Amino acid sequence: LTLNLPTGQAQHPTTPVRLQAYGNLQLLGNPFKEQVVVHRADTPEQRERNRQRWLYTAANGGVLVSPYISPAEKAIRVEAEVLGARHILITHTPMPDRYKPAAHDFDLCAAGRLLILSAPTQQPWLPPNPSRPCPVIGRARPITPPSPISRTTCRALNALASAISSEQSPHLFNTNGQ
Repeated sequence: LTLNLPTGQAQHPTTPVRLQAYGNLQLLGNPFKEQVVVHRADTPEQRERNRQRWLYTAANGGVLVSPYISPAEKAIRVEAEVLGARHILITHTPMPDRYKPAAHDFDLCAAGRLLILSAPTQQPWLPPNPSRPCPVIGRARPITPPSPISRTTCRALNALASAISSEQSPHLFNTNGQ
């Protein structure tokens, strides 16, 4: 999957970003997408207004877009799933060739309610992810990023979520493998 992100430049209005995808690609074309991001600086009133907006979006056929990093964001995901929410989950962990998500996420994908987008760290806008030889298969494999992930990676994933949720033009998404 290639996502053409806006650059804000007149000469080059978009830049292609290669992503791995698993799940319902049609969620990208939903015109009602909301980014779920909770900031530490948000007041309790702001958090409650955002929560109500996200749950309204979830209950009315919209799509919530987020890497769901913080505990508060994860709580929104759980609460929204009860309402039948559809999600685009963004991760920085690469998907192997025969990737299958954990049982809960697999069930949501099978129901058409989840799209998992992997933004592997070889992207120019994410910090590098070193590789090391795997003793079992004898070739390089990605090292699982340490937990918690870096602030730079979190900000990059949230920026990608923002770009996806604000994009109303499905033509910016190329799903033919190029």
